[in-house]
Amino acid sequence: MNRFAVAIALALPIALVAGCGSKGPLRVSVRGTVTLDGKPLSAAVVQYFPISQVAGNGGHGRTDSNGRYQIVTPQGKKGLPPGDYLVTIEKRVMPDGSDYPFDADQWPDPSVTRQILPAQYASRQKSALKPTVTESAAKYDFPLKSSN
Repeated sequence: MNRFAVAIALALPIALVAGCGSKGPLRVSVRGTVTLDGKPLSAAVVQYFPISQVAGNGGHGRTDSNGRYQIVTPQGKKGLPPGDYLVTIEKRVMPDGSDYPFDADQWPDPSVTRQILPAQYASRQKSALKPTVTESAAKYDFPLKSSN
């Protein structure tokens, strides 16, 4: 009987952790609008990279024709865990200046496109876009400027 009690005592915490793990961390809807010089920026890729002790591995979204985006995780789940993030925003165009024609599963190919946003937005090393995702906030807008 003693062994049975010990086995239950050891198995219960494991079962509880496994049950909680299937849901994953709390995720908050992360969406907003990106503008460039006051106009909606379409077909831009918005990426959130976790900094400090944030659970998960961030997420990404693409802006629509009105500059609106919604972040999903690499696993396809909407939203991100609360915490501090570094954001990059890239807008790549074809050599003729037209938007890169990609679908939701395809990233712009840097070998055939060019970046039109300043590095202060597009580069992880230079971006100063650092929002804090909170449980109560859901909208994160980025008004970008084409030059300093």
